Amino acid sequence: MKKLFTTLTISALVSLPLASISTITHAANVDGPKVDWNLSMWGKPRGFTKGLEALSEEVSKQTGGNFNIKIHYGSTLSKPKENLDGISLGAFQMAVTCMSYHPAKVPSGTVLDMPFIPFKDMYQQADAHDTVLNHPQILKEFKRWNAVPVMPALLPNYVPMGKGRAPEKIEDWKGIRIRALGGQGNAMKTLGAVPVAMPSPEIYTALERGAIDAVALAYYAHKAFGIIDLADWYIENMDLGSIACAVVANDKALNQLPEQYQKLLAASTSVALGAQIEGYKISNDTVGENLPSSIKKITYEAETIKAFRAKAAQPTWDAWIEKHKKYGPSQEIFDLLISKSAAAQ
Repeated sequence: MKKLFTTLTISALVSLPLASISTITHAANVDGPKVDWNLSMWGKPRGFTKGLEALSEEVSKQTGGNFNIKIHYGSTLSKPKENLDGISLGAFQMAVTCMSYHPAKVPSGTVLDMPFIPFKDMYQQADAHDTVLNHPQILKEFKRWNAVPVMPALLPNYVPMGKGRAPEKIEDWKGIRIRALGGQGNAMKTLGAVPVAMPSPEIYTALERGAIDAVALAYYAHKAFGIIDLADWYIENMDLGSIACAVVANDKALNQLPEQYQKLLAASTSVALGAQIEGYKISNDTVGENLPSSIKKITYEAETIKAFRAKAAQPTWDAWIEKHKKYGPSQEIFDLLISKSAAAQ
């Protein structure tokens, strides 16, 4: 099946209000047989799942209810780390997977977890992630799991939030155990912090019991997973970037779809990503602007943040490139990511 999402679609979306997005994809309903797909997802409905919900709604609407994608929340079909395993076995037709949950499964895809990659907005981020996900090396790695990336599952910038001793100065991070994945964890290591990797559903209990001291998540996710209820402090200007996730489909199920449904699924990704991005403007920004007063806001000096990024970014990028040479053209893949960022514009 051909590449599902294109930079042309992103360019069109940037200039259109959400209400008109659907008009650029389908002018008429799509005829076809009854097809029911299951999609494996963890947690509750939230900002992260807005794109999935919009995708499901769009294909159902355009087929008069004949093509249905049912989203199964709460890890009822599979645990987050095992979604690719389920896709490989054909246990369900679609799933969301985050590469940093299992970096050995799609190693080259973890390039999208690199911190401090400059994007002017989430539309550019979507374009970059889609382009990288469709690099031949990454497609090859997904293929080992009988998986095909359908579209990126986007996340906003991550913000550190924690319980107990607060890092009032950036030097105070030494010894703090923070749930920070992939390149974010490597960046925090440069401050002496201790990164811990775990899926989102596990972090509330870990923070509550003192197994970790801090969590890096987007604002809306801090609320969705209950971190706000435990937190004593947060760093409001220490944006670490985000981690990479993707919506994938089982290749056999995808190829067995009627051609008109394949085209519909491809076109509907623009609707889904538009809905997700616009939804974040409400869910993520609203949470960030209305945190409880009991959670102390810590702001580092601009020069401190600049020095941290200068110290952490390039070594983290270089280490990723060197480590992943054994899997494929890591420098080429990283350069592709940078070429789609604001730094190259």
